[in-house]
Amino acid sequence: EERLKGLRFKLPVPGLTLRFTPTEDNLRECREFADQLVAHVDVG
Repeated sequence: EERLKGLRFKLPVPGLTLRFTPTEDNLRECREFADQLVAHVDVG
């Protein structure tokens, strides 16, 4: 997240913090985050 901020990239949603061994809920949150990020970045 800090690296993206350094590139002046604005995240549409807050970043994620996951454990080394994610739970099913963590994986679901990650997929939702990815969907939102792609929707924000995909311009055409």
